[in-house]
Amino acid sequence: MRKYLIPLFVFVCCYVQSYSQNVPDSMIIPNLKMKLKNLNNNEKVDCLNDMAMECQYLPSHRDSMALYAMEANKLATELKYKKGIARSLTYLGLSELTTKKDLEAAQKYFQQSELIGKEIKDDATLGWNYLAWSEKNDSLYIDFLKKANTHFQKAGDEEGESEASTWLCLSYLQVAEKPDLAFEYCKRTLALSRIKREHHSPLLLVFGTMSFVNMAQIFDAAGDYETAIDYLRQGREYDRQYNTYWDLGNMFGALFCKMNMPDSAIFYSKKNYENDKRKLPQNKILLGKAYLLNKDYDLALPLLKSAVDSLRTAKNEVGLPNGLISLAKTYEGKKDYKTALKYAQEGFHIAAKRYRTEITMEGANVLSKLFHQLKKNDSAYHYLNYYTVLKDSTNNKQNLWKLNIKLSEYKKEVEDAKKEARIGFLNRDNKIKEQQLKQEATFKKFLITSFFLLLITVLFIFRNFATKRKNEKLESEKKLAQLKQKAADLEMQALRAQMNPHFIFNCLSSINRFILKNETETASDYLTRFSRLIRMVLINSKKQLITLEDEIEMLKLYLDMERLRFKFSFDYNITFSNTVDAGAIQVPPLLFQPFCENAIWHGLMNKETNGKLDITLFTEANALKCVIEDNGIGRKKAAELKSKLSEDKQSVGLKITSERLSLLNNEEKIESFFTITDLEAENGEPLGTKVYISVSLTNFQKEFA
Repeated sequence: MRKYLIPLFVFVCCYVQSYSQNVPDSMIIPNLKMKLKNLNNNEKVDCLNDMAMECQYLPSHRDSMALYAMEANKLATELKYKKGIARSLTYLGLSELTTKKDLEAAQKYFQQSELIGKEIKDDATLGWNYLAWSEKNDSLYIDFLKKANTHFQKAGDEEGESEASTWLCLSYLQVAEKPDLAFEYCKRTLALSRIKREHHSPLLLVFGTMSFVNMAQIFDAAGDYETAIDYLRQGREYDRQYNTYWDLGNMFGALFCKMNMPDSAIFYSKKNYENDKRKLPQNKILLGKAYLLNKDYDLALPLLKSAVDSLRTAKNEVGLPNGLISLAKTYEGKKDYKTALKYAQEGFHIAAKRYRTEITMEGANVLSKLFHQLKKNDSAYHYLNYYTVLKDSTNNKQNLWKLNIKLSEYKKEVEDAKKEARIGFLNRDNKIKEQQLKQEATFKKFLITSFFLLLITVLFIFRNFATKRKNEKLESEKKLAQLKQKAADLEMQALRAQMNPHFIFNCLSSINRFILKNETETASDYLTRFSRLIRMVLINSKKQLITLEDEIEMLKLYLDMERLRFKFSFDYNITFSNTVDAGAIQVPPLLFQPFCENAIWHGLMNKETNGKLDITLFTEANALKCVIEDNGIGRKKAAELKSKLSEDKQSVGLKITSERLSLLNNEEKIESFFTITDLEAENGEPLGTKVYISVSLTNFQKEFA
């Protein structure tokens, strides 16, 4: 484990910035030098050590740390001022670490400081020594931080305790993955930051803001995003109150993305991105994910591409999987499934290699959806199962973390109550009480250990049982879906088989009327048109879908036949209100003919004046819209005529068409429908009828494929 965790970089930048707001960098050391001229003996040693300490926070003076520490050490040795000697040795060791990178020399200085600190029993000195010593000691990092924290508590050094508690919190949260322990140390830092003081040191203020950020990260890891947002808001208020100059926009943006709140996510991510002069890749990815959440794919794409290119150039595999998976989801939204698959596979494999569980889980989910879209259901099922296992594991871990945090809070309350009770009985029966407390503590440890073992066992059994049930359910649903698909195909074939005889019967009835009236030329012309039409019908009879261009050609032939039959008593017009590629759009055959037939036979055939039939087609929202409007006598007057033949024809044609649309609708759960509206003047006089038909292009394209 190392102190150079991700938040360390943020901390150093923010600390230097916030500290310089109170005292400019160029003035800190000169002010101490001015003070040094009027000091002697031990006070002069302390001032030199303070100058060495300030150098570690000022990059421009860091090389001078060893000079001031050496001067302090020399003077303290002459004065036999052991506390001054111990402090100077600590800063000499820290200088070896930060400037010369000499671990062996640094360790010797720290060990000498430790011996003197123990000799004079100076807890503050020991605390700062262990804190500095932990910087490069990976194997004993947490142990040294705990020692430093203990000594700071004994010395009442709140600034040192705040720093040690903060690093312990980050270590348990991000490295050891023990948010319950991180929670305890973060609570302590929060408590220290909320103490009202006449003077707040810049370092203590920075760690105060950082404690709110760490608490937000703890609840984020536990899946409690609302509580995490609440702590971030408290941190923002603390920052505004004390001017620590933290920018929490990136954390707000990331949490609102997880909470599926696109507007808030875009607001904070965009603000964070605009404030970032360097345009870091992680800030581009965050803003891109916010746009992706809002389905603004064209805005998300250039940001994510730029971030991925930058991370690849820098060979940064830490942030790269997040960018690749987000880029894959963007291409998925743009229906470019093959490109999306390429990025998703790359991001998934890098995340899995680096044990990034959250990104790996997201990548598996995206791959499952993409393989499903590409009709590779075996691969889709494999990644779906992979995603399910990771999801269950993550949920179980988050639930366990939440439980640990609650138990930690409860244990703290119990321990506080014990301390209060122990104070009242300490003078009267101290030895007996201590023995009882030890027994109780042992018994509680046993109960807690037993409880955790039982809980883990139950969770393990439940997870295995749930996974088995889920797999069985998926298999059952898959078989049922296959059977439903076969049944739907058979029913669709039956409806098409009904439609063609019905249409042919109507056409033959018209030819028969011309023959009975001895209109041989008209009958011949009509029969010629009919033969062309019946040829197209027969060609398309076995097709589930035909092009809109073929459908319109059949519709024109039919309308020309009807105009000829009714002696050109009506005119028709077929128009497109926007750009429609009739050769690319697929529709069921004879979709619009029953509606036109209904308009002619019900409305226009019984009209005394010349009739008009307008057919308008346009596309809108991934659907083909068709408006069929006539200026006939209207449905109400047509019903009064009680034309039984017309009623029969309407009931057969429209009923079959309605069933065909309904079947497609049920199959994909996409809305496809038609409505018939009576047109009337202000005085109630009928002006005709209007049919509005909406068919989903996505639905028919899938059926055609």
